[in-house]
Amino acid sequence: MSEKFEGLEEELGVPLVAVETEYVLEERHISELLKKGWQQVQERIEALRELEAVKDEMELKWRELDELRQSVE
Repeated sequence: MSEKFEGLEEELGVPLVAVETEYVLEERHISELLKKGWQQVQERIEALRELEAVKDEMELKWRELDELRQSVE
């Protein structure tokens, strides 16, 4: 190992292997959180699209009902 890395290990008080392992574990954890978060975002977007489709269908039925009422009057 080079003197540069040996000096860094001494400053940190832990072997660089431990620092690298901790970094990898944290990076994986963050990646998992991001994956789950984006999955939730996609699910919410889909739910909003479905809700918007229901709203559009209700508006169409309401217009049809209004037209029917007007034709009866």
